[in-house]
Amino acid sequence: MISVVPRQILARRHFIAGAIAVALFMFGKLGASAVEAATRIGSWARGPSAWRALRRWIAAIDAGILFPCVRGSPTAWSPRRRAERAAMTVGALVPATFAGDEIARVFAGAALT
Repeated sequence: MISVVPRQILARRHFIAGAIAVALFMFGKLGASAVEAATRIGSWARGPSAWRALRRWIAAIDAGILFPCVRGSPTAWSPRRRAERAAMTVGALVPATFAGDEIARVFAGAALT
């Protein structure tokens, strides 16, 4: 069976690629808490340890499973720094002629991975 879906849809992921990239951007680049990032993308998770998906996504990026264009980060790097690297790499995939702010670039770049 073959399914044809938009580029933003990721296999075995609850959120689309753009939402994951925006959450990584907010957590890594903007320094938002995991709960703030979750709220921004529409997750209902609350509490200090309620949203573990962010750390799973970072681990999947380091393993080359999610956003394979992003190189794995050194193990000494904090989760925030790893998230920032992933978000900025994904955002850099968008052509320079794209007329959006940084968060829009990250969202759009996620579809190009």
